[in-house]
Amino acid sequence: VKRFCEMNEKFNFSLVLTAYACPEYEAIFDKCNDLNIPIAVFAHGGTVGPIKGNPVLPLCTRSDKNTSKIYYLAYSEAMVDYCNGLREFFPGCPAKSIPLGSSYFDGLLKRKSSANWVQRNEVKICYVDGGFGFSTRWMFDDDASKYRNRYNVVDILKEKPGITLYFKFGYNIEDYDLGLIRSITSSQWENVQAIPSGKKLDEILDFP
Repeated sequence: VKRFCEMNEKFNFSLVLTAYACPEYEAIFDKCNDLNIPIAVFAHGGTVGPIKGNPVLPLCTRSDKNTSKIYYLAYSEAMVDYCNGLREFFPGCPAKSIPLGSSYFDGLLKRKSSANWVQRNEVKICYVDGGFGFSTRWMFDDDASKYRNRYNVVDILKEKPGITLYFKFGYNIEDYDLGLIRSITSSQWENVQAIPSGKKLDEILDFP
């Protein structure tokens, strides 16, 4: 914070625009409120999602200080509606939520898809697995519940006609050698295909 104040004296910031990442940011945001500097925070990763009753992160978006100058830049109108609806549970969510979209996904959608990308009468679903340990660390869920959720997804879709489930492993979860993972990697179900941790999705997406 001291370093930020020194830089502000030199540059006289009119806006702080960033993605929330660590507690130090919160201290700087709090100082911005004291200095009347607007804050705009990018959504990223799991900072907000449709989990009933789950407050919006970062904490500065729930601050009751300088509420007219806190902005939360969300991915979509749906997320903005969700954030606004949270005020029913958390009245202290004063940030103005603004939908910006995602330039990355917007670029993908604007590309002309090839014949292999979209096929009639076939639904292709990709489940991207984020590995173990993260849910517990961030207090969203425990690993056992997360594993059960994966099992339920595969159990529902594994024999559905017209559906191919691509299970993208992440963070080398194959090394855990769990039953569900073994079943997927051994091609136990014809319409459930594994994408290994070491394979990037942009290497296999069929875009011209």
